[in-house]
Amino acid sequence: MQQRQSVMASDIWRTARLPPEQGCINPRDSLLDTMMNIPELLQRHDLLKQRCNLVSNGLGDQDRSSLLDDGECLLRDCSTTVEALRGWEMRTLEHLVASASHDVDPPTTLRQICKDYGYGFFHTVMYYWTGSILLKGQMWFTFALLSRLRLTAELSEHPKPSLPPNIDPREDAENIAANIMHYFESEAGLWGAQIAAFPLGAALHFFIVTEGSSSPSKQRLIATVGESSKAAYTLAFLASAAAETVPPDIRGDAADGKTHAGMASRWFSGESKAVTEVSSEAP
Repeated sequence: MQQRQSVMASDIWRTARLPPEQGCINPRDSLLDTMMNIPELLQRHDLLKQRCNLVSNGLGDQDRSSLLDDGECLLRDCSTTVEALRGWEMRTLEHLVASASHDVDPPTTLRQICKDYGYGFFHTVMYYWTGSILLKGQMWFTFALLSRLRLTAELSEHPKPSLPPNIDPREDAENIAANIMHYFESEAGLWGAQIAAFPLGAALHFFIVTEGSSSPSKQRLIATVGESSKAAYTLAFLASAAAETVPPDIRGDAADGKTHAGMASRWFSGESKAVTEVSSEAP
C-alpha cells in the first residue's frame, strides 16, 4: 500500500514556482538577506526606549541632545531598510511582469498575485508584510518618543525628528488581512494553520494598537478567519501566547477586550489609542 504523501513532502510549499531568472537568487533568500538586520534595529529601538526612561532620573540636557541625535540616526537606518524592502518588492514585480503572458494584465502589487506562484511564495510575501509592520511600527513609536523628548527637554533649537511619508504599516496589515485565509485552505494542510500565527498576530495587534480594543478592522479580521475550523488552532495559540509567553508586566486575560488592548500596546512599547481607551475606561 502506497503511503500518502504529506503536505510538507509535496511541492506545494516549495519556496516559489516563479519563472527562472538568470543569475538571480530565489525571492525567499533575497528577502531574508534584506531583512537580516531587522532584529538588530528592533534591539536598538528597545535600548533607545530604555535610555529615554532614564531622562526622568537626572540626565542632563547634553545627554538628551545626544539621545535625540542617536534616535535620528536609528530612524535613518530603519528608513534605509524599509527602502531596501520596497526594492525587493519592486524587483519581484518587475520579474513577474517581464515573464507574464501578454494575454494577462501585469500585476501592479504583490497583494494581487501573492498566491499565484504557490504557497511558498505566498508565505514569503506574508512575512515581508509582517516584517514591515514590525519595523515601521517601531519607527512610528520612536518618532513620537523623540518628538515628546524634544519638547519636554526644552530643546527647541534641536531639529525636529523626521519620518519619511511612506512609513505606514497600515497597508501591510491590510494586505495580510486580505490574504490570510490562504493559510487555511485545504491544500495548505495543518502546516498552513500553524505558520499563520505570526502574520495574523502582527496584523491583529496593529489594529488593536491603532484603533483600540473595539477595532472594526480587528473584528472583521477575526470574523473572516473564524470561517475556517482550522483557524481555531491559530487563534487559540495567539491567545495563549498573549497571556502566557510574554513578560509578566504584559500578561493578562486576552479574552478581555480592554486588557488585550493594553497588552498589545505594551508589546509594541508605545502609546496608542488603545492605551488612552483603556485608561479612560478604567474605574
